Amino acid sequence: MPGYDLSRFPNLSAKEKAEYTCSICQDIFCCPMTTPCCLQTFCEDCITGWLQNNTSCPYDRKTLTIDKLSRAPRVLVNMLGNLNIKCEFWDNGCREVYNLEDLIQHNAICEHNEANRPKTCDVCYCDKTRDHDCVEALLEDKCNANDEINFLKRTVKELKIEKDNFLKTIQEMSSDHDDNSLMVELRQLRMTFDKQSNEHDLLRLRIQYLEENELLPEVLNMMLSDYNSDKELVGKY
Repeated sequence: MPGYDLSRFPNLSAKEKAEYTCSICQDIFCCPMTTPCCLQTFCEDCITGWLQNNTSCPYDRKTLTIDKLSRAPRVLVNMLGNLNIKCEFWDNGCREVYNLEDLIQHNAICEHNEANRPKTCDVCYCDKTRDHDCVEALLEDKCNANDEINFLKRTVKELKIEKDNFLKTIQEMSSDHDDNSLMVELRQLRMTFDKQSNEHDLLRLRIQYLEENELLPEVLNMMLSDYNSDKELVGKY
């Protein structure tokens, strides 16, 4: 690959820029190679690409072939490795800045690298892990949905009890307070009652949605049927 984009190197000094910039691509060296004629350094891809179409060094124009190139001195490679570079997936949200020598290792674990994200199974649309099993994945989703439905039902029941208690309190207050104080407290209770009623309605809609979509897709039923059939066949032997 050509050199690393200069914009990825925060706080790069003018001296470092001059020393580590490839004169072909004008970016920071990537896999630096040195020419024997003038001891100039270029990115490996840049200089090999040049020599595929030319027979001379791009710097001093002396005759040069790819087999005459050599790896850059170790000291230069080490100095490059200590440069700070922004993550390759900066535009995807990663804000890591690390040493250039750690680039490959970071890319392999960066959560913003789409190649590292779980693939979606084409059958059950769950995250496809290494030991993925469609039946087990869908059954787990079904259990999670059932747990959420039961939790929401309990919450709705508790809200209904609170609503009944509010109504009872309003009735009791109507006989124990004067009109002005009663109206103030009624307004406060009404605001609380309306808020909890809205929460109650939202929970009911959520339960309805989950219950309507809780049934496993036809593919799961087919897979479960095949799965049970296989177990029966294995049991016979």
